Amino acid sequence: MHSVFRRVQRLLSPYSIHQHYPALHALRVALGYLVTVALSVVFKVPDGAWMSVTLLIVMGSLPHLGSVYQKARQRGIGTVGGALAGIVAIYLYGRSPLACYLWMGACAAASGYLAIGKLGYIALIAGVTLTIVAGHGDNSFETALWRALNVQLGGMIALMFARLLPQRAVNHWKYLLADNLRDCAALYGRVAVLDLPDEATVQETFDRLNKRLIAQRGLMSAVAGEVSLTVAELDRIQRTQRNMLGLLELMVEVCRNPSRHAEFASMRKQVEHNQRRAQALMRTTAHALKFDRLDRLTRIGYAPQAEVTALPAGASDAGFEAVGYVWLNIKLLRQVERINAALLETASAWYRPPVRA
Repeated sequence: MHSVFRRVQRLLSPYSIHQHYPALHALRVALGYLVTVALSVVFKVPDGAWMSVTLLIVMGSLPHLGSVYQKARQRGIGTVGGALAGIVAIYLYGRSPLACYLWMGACAAASGYLAIGKLGYIALIAGVTLTIVAGHGDNSFETALWRALNVQLGGMIALMFARLLPQRAVNHWKYLLADNLRDCAALYGRVAVLDLPDEATVQETFDRLNKRLIAQRGLMSAVAGEVSLTVAELDRIQRTQRNMLGLLELMVEVCRNPSRHAEFASMRKQVEHNQRRAQALMRTTAHALKFDRLDRLTRIGYAPQAEVTALPAGASDAGFEAVGYVWLNIKLLRQVERINAALLETASAWYRPPVRA
């Protein structure tokens, strides 16, 4: 029984869900869609197709729980606003079709104006709902109310199915950061011993790192919507990570010069401890993020150190590039320590202890 529980636990773990989230997301959308169809058919809901349309729009391109919540709230506001505007349009159409068309034109103009700002999604949904509910003003009040209700029901069903084995944005963000730290540790290990991969391999590595960095930026809003991490805290980690990649890229360029390798090798003793600590900290932090092992994150831990204002003993007599090599190693360690410190400070938001048998 214990082994079965462990197997199920691994299958339903956040990392396993992340690995298979395209298939799981497709399954969630399909089940939600079938539920809306069943409700429409069994209860003969008038204009029930709009329930299915709403579910597909809310869930279709938003696999993360935080994104679905955020969009569903915005869609709810837009739907109510659009439905009310549609009812007004139907009322005006019964008095004067021209007044109805002028009203709908004004609403469309307002929707277009607001759609390019912070209220863009709300304004867009309000404009679409206006047309769904009112048509060209010639729909009945009963049709308008049924369509508005179906849109709201579709959003509620989408929220319900979004909680079925959810792909949380905070987990996706953690795994992207963990993969970047792991790849940085591997590349830095080669840099530390002056054994660089070929230029094409290095470029592929940096392309992967930057792609993940951009993906993390796109998740920040959804992460902030799921947990108590603020966008400012996430941005601080993002900037530090970007600084770390920049320093690593500079180190690669500095170490490209074979004529300096002997000098760098002699200077390595000055920074060998920093190099070992930086690599260990990157690997353990990556493991802590990927497998929710907070004990790994605190094992090495962040030891506050004064900002370096002088080179290590013996470094000042070296050449300019060798001095730069030493400085880059020291600065890289500082960035890794800052990421570790930021994660420790915010652990209560992103850490979820695993369930034990």
